[in-house]
Formats: sequence, C-alpha cells, structure tokens
Amino acid sequence: LSDLATQLEVQLARANALAAESAGMKKFCKDAAFDADYEAELGMERGGFSDALNEIKTPATDAFLAEVRAQGVEMFAECAYTLEHHDHAVAFAAELRKGNKQ
Repeated sequence: LSDLATQLEVQLARANALAAESAGMKKFCKDAAFDADYEAELGMERGGFSDALNEIKTPATDAFLAEVRAQGVEMFAECAYTLEHHDHAVAFAAELRKGNKQ
C-alpha cells in the first residue's frame, strides 16, 4: 500500500508539471498571436498565423486546472462561516468543473 501511495504521489507530481508546462505553452501561443495581430495592424501581414495559434486547444490542461480550482473552492467551503457561504462555494466549485468560470 505504501508503494502504491508513493507511485501515486510521483504520478501526481508529473501531472502537475505537465499541466503547468502546457499552461505555459498556451500562454506563449496566445502572446505570440497577440504580437502577430499587432504586426498585421502595422501592415506586416503574417498570413493567418494568429488565427492558427488561436485554434490551439488544451482540454486536458483546462480540465486539470478546473479541478484544482474547484478543489480549492471546496477547501474554502469546508471552513465557510455560514451554511449559505458553504452552499455558494460548493455551487461555484461545480461551475468551475464544468468550465463555466475562470
């Protein structure tokens, strides 16, 4: 059981690293697309470069980050001062998991 727990920790660390790396690449691509759009406005058209970059999708990273955010909100819900705050936090966590909030 201890070996399985260790393996799980290693895999979780890898997943976290991959998610962070993917998020960094996604930000880089969006920044590059912004730069390409700016250059296009100046008359230096790049032939759809920014359109191609905007089509990059990272569903696994988005789902992973949504789950991490939702877990953070649920941690807040556990220490919420009132039942109303708790219920709102739980509902917000569910929306995060659906990808409806950022």
